[in-house]
Amino acid sequence: MRPIKLTMSAFGSYAGVETIDFEDVGGVFLITGDTGAGKTTIFDAIMYALYDQTSGGKRDGNMMRSQYASLQTETYVELEFEYKGKNYRILRNPEYERESKRRDKDGNPKKTIEKSRVTLFLPDGTEYMGKKQETNRKIVEIIGLDAAQFTQTVMIAQGEFLRLLHAKSDERKEIFSRIFDTRIFADIQKNLREKVKALYGELADGEKSAAQELSHLIYSENVNYENLMEEAVGIEERLSIIGKMNREIGRRERECGKEGQDTEKILEEVNNRITLAESNNRLFDLLGQAQEKIRKIEESRSVLRKKEDRLKRAASAERVRIQERELKNASTVIVRLEKEIADLDKWIEKKNAERVSGEQLLDNIRKAEEAQTRLNELSETMKCLEDIRRRMKTLSAMEREQQKACEALREAERQYLLAGQEYQKMNDAFLAAQAGVLAGALREGMPCPVCGSTHHPAPSAASKTAPSQQDVRDARSRRDEMEKKKDRLQEKFVQRQQEFRVFEEVLVRDGKQNVGEDFKLDEPALTENIEEMLIFQRKEHDRCQKMVDTVKGKPSAAKAEEELRKLSESIHVRTGERKSLQEQLKEWTDRKEEACRVFLQAWKDEGFESVESYRASEMTEEEQEVEKQWCVKYREEEILAKADVERYSAETQGRQRIETDSLEQEKKMLRQKKAELDERQKQLYRQGENNRTVQENLKRILGKNKDLRQRYAVLQNLSATANGTLSGSAKIDFEAYVQRQYFRQVIQCANQRLIRMTDNQFVLRCRSMEDLGSRGSAGLDLDVYSVVTGTVRDVKTLSGGESFMAALSMALGLADVIQNRAGGIQLKTMFVDEGFGSLDEYSREQAIGILSELAGGDRMIGIISHVEELKESIERKLLVTRTKKGSHVRWLLS
Repeated sequence: MRPIKLTMSAFGSYAGVETIDFEDVGGVFLITGDTGAGKTTIFDAIMYALYDQTSGGKRDGNMMRSQYASLQTETYVELEFEYKGKNYRILRNPEYERESKRRDKDGNPKKTIEKSRVTLFLPDGTEYMGKKQETNRKIVEIIGLDAAQFTQTVMIAQGEFLRLLHAKSDERKEIFSRIFDTRIFADIQKNLREKVKALYGELADGEKSAAQELSHLIYSENVNYENLMEEAVGIEERLSIIGKMNREIGRRERECGKEGQDTEKILEEVNNRITLAESNNRLFDLLGQAQEKIRKIEESRSVLRKKEDRLKRAASAERVRIQERELKNASTVIVRLEKEIADLDKWIEKKNAERVSGEQLLDNIRKAEEAQTRLNELSETMKCLEDIRRRMKTLSAMEREQQKACEALREAERQYLLAGQEYQKMNDAFLAAQAGVLAGALREGMPCPVCGSTHHPAPSAASKTAPSQQDVRDARSRRDEMEKKKDRLQEKFVQRQQEFRVFEEVLVRDGKQNVGEDFKLDEPALTENIEEMLIFQRKEHDRCQKMVDTVKGKPSAAKAEEELRKLSESIHVRTGERKSLQEQLKEWTDRKEEACRVFLQAWKDEGFESVESYRASEMTEEEQEVEKQWCVKYREEEILAKADVERYSAETQGRQRIETDSLEQEKKMLRQKKAELDERQKQLYRQGENNRTVQENLKRILGKNKDLRQRYAVLQNLSATANGTLSGSAKIDFEAYVQRQYFRQVIQCANQRLIRMTDNQFVLRCRSMEDLGSRGSAGLDLDVYSVVTGTVRDVKTLSGGESFMAALSMALGLADVIQNRAGGIQLKTMFVDEGFGSLDEYSREQAIGILSELAGGDRMIGIISHVEELKESIERKLLVTRTKKGSHVRWLLS
């Protein structure tokens, strides 16, 4: 990656737009300027454009808005760079506050937040279409380095490479983890630790599970197995004791089952004897019940007779009730007919009153319809009179307008005459003065344009008061304008005159049609006559309107007449119905009298003493059915009871009752014994099943723990090796071991430059495995080997200048390793921030020489420094100047 052009706007210490062109820059160049002017900001701008962060990593883009910039100035960084022969361009701006185009109520501009964004332009000039994070990933993909790798290889920030040189082993491990992405090996270490921890937990869980299973054991009562279990060692011995205990429990369970079967047989024999005794005694019980039932039936025989007598009288009452029903039916019909006749009388009376009202309404409707016709005529007449009165006013206004047009025409004619006279007068004066005008232009020997003479003894003198030709033209224009005005007014007057005459003729014609043939516009009392006619018409209109309003909402005369006809027909029909009902009433009255006579004779013929006696004997069908069922049931029960007495008497003949109390007591004792044996057998079964489950679970736990112990031993040893905790060996873990290989490569590349910088004085050396301590993290320790004395010392013993040369060599070596590891990455740029002030002149020249060799012909290396000697030894300089309104940057060539 090689920058071509960098543009910074309102970024860091730069208030405006500053552009740095790197197109023709090659080799080593110096970035110099005052402290705080913004030299490192150039690195920050390149880092921000590429990775959205600054070179030190302590400030993000949102903090880089220039404090010197105005609200109108945009903040952005634009970087154009070349990579593998292709040019790319990045435009990135942070989030910042700027002035809005909108204004508040006082007219002052508002402030708004400009969102951060990034745009990447590809070599073909097209814009990469992606969101911010996608664009950031695309930039990393193009360059092949992330931000951490870039700062270690391209932009070596101030103090960054010294920190790598003086770091402890564990600090250097953290740096290499980020640079070489060795976190995967740390993840392997962590994964091994977690697996060992998990296996240890599973083993502990297995022990807990075994103890929990043992707590579920149910011990036998005969032998003290609980003490034996406590004295046993290991799960295998405990399993042997459990097996022995389970076999004893099984034996005792079988013994309980055998004794229970024997008890069950004895109990079955006792039950059979009790069943036979109860069957025998049941016959005597049934005989006693049948005899008791016969006795109760005989006691209820009087009730049977009463019920049968009552049913007989109810049958007689039923025959009388048939006749009474005829009487009641006739009475009901008569009441209904009388009510219908009364209702018809009321309806007919009401409808007759409605017919009278309808006839009156019909008369009013007919009068209202006549009034409506008259009302329409009056409305039309009033409308015409109002129109005539309005048009008379319009005619008067038109007459006034005609008079005004006539007066304006007369005034225009007068103005036209005056303008014509003025023009004629001015034209005559102008023509008269033309001889003097022509004479003023004559020269002796020149022919006269009038007479042709070349001699001019007495030329006319020019008039000083004569009008000019322009004055004549102006006067003619005024005359023509007055003429046009006169013609327009004359045309307007003629139009108004014609409109007035046509309007007047139409008004007279309409007036004769609506007012009368004697209608004349010049009649003095015409207006008063029209007003009187309007007053009369309005009164007549109001009278007709009132008559129409009285029947408003009522039907038309035809409809009212139809409704009245239908009402009369209904009255006629109902009158005929009333006559028919009167005839039916007379007929039913006669039938009622006959039914009354038949009813009186019927209750006497059935043997009832009175109507009250007949009423008392009545029963409903439900009551009769209940009494009949009772009697039938009584007869049936009597027959069955007598049959039962005969049957049970025959079956008990020659037998006696058997005593069952002693048998029941024996049965109770046997049942209790059987229940106790069953419960004991169930307890032993549950105890055996429980212990067998515990035994199986313990076997499973034993097998699982055996496998876990083997795996734990292997993984624990592997984890201790990978994490550097193996007893008796150096404290170097797997990640540090892998990083040590990179570290040795970095040192090898660094020594190739350091040996030259120090003139073969010393080189760097990675501490050997034999010399590593067994305490703390180790593996990435750095020593200094003196080539002169052959001794080894700690890197922290180096002087300031020696430390800078060693650190710079380390940084360059690290850049070489990262670049080679990334595979095909081309880094044609490097920036080094400070450190040269601690070197003497010889060491400084050596360091600059190595950097120049590293740059070659197409590589660019920028150095930030305040050292004056560097300004003399490095020709190309980028000068940063600080002012009160922000910094500026420019190239200087020696």
